[in-house]
Amino acid sequence: QLQIFEITYNNFMGSVPTNLGNLLDLVRLSLGGNHLGRDLNFLTSLRNCSKLEELVLGGNQFEGVLPNSIGNLSTQLNSLYVEGNQISGTIPETLENLMNLIVLYMDMNLFTGVIPSYIGKFPMLQIFSLSGNNFSGQIPNNLGNLTQLIQLYLSQNNLEGSIPSSLGNCQNLQSLDVSQNYLSGVIPWQVFDLYSLSLLLNLAHNLFSGKLPVQVG
Repeated sequence: QLQIFEITYNNFMGSVPTNLGNLLDLVRLSLGGNHLGRDLNFLTSLRNCSKLEELVLGGNQFEGVLPNSIGNLSTQLNSLYVEGNQISGTIPETLENLMNLIVLYMDMNLFTGVIPSYIGKFPMLQIFSLSGNNFSGQIPNNLGNLTQLIQLYLSQNNLEGSIPSSLGNCQNLQSLDVSQNYLSGVIPWQVFDLYSLSLLLNLAHNLFSGKLPVQVG
């Protein structure tokens, strides 16, 4: 039985077949970088792929909402890429079922609503990107529970409120980008105190105030 199906970066177009769920031993499905489009209803058929670990749908023309059936994907799934599409609506609550996610890319879409607080329950999450959407509300305080987090990208949204000081618990965080939002208040010293923050700290184009804490040095 087929385990890896990869057709990334071609010129495929049209809808994705709804019988991919027949590939019961599928471990990796990579459809990224094509012109595939219309809805994401084919995800429903993938519930039968109980060994699926990686799903790559980025850089296509998928539109509409992310269906609730996303939560029926394999609990073995560790990497989900849906970036660079025209997916709209809110992130479904059923995504919470995918507790073993390590990589979650949802950037450059049309998502709205708030960042679900259940994201803070993903114990293995290392890369989380929501940049370039229309998310509003505040950054969930419990993102500080993501102690394995290495990269956090929340730029180019409509987020407001302050940066939660709990991010200081993310002792493996190397890159943090919250630029181009409506965040305000004082930047918590706990963020500047992250010695792991070695690659990127982008706070530009917000409404921050106050003094820079001495920990910035």
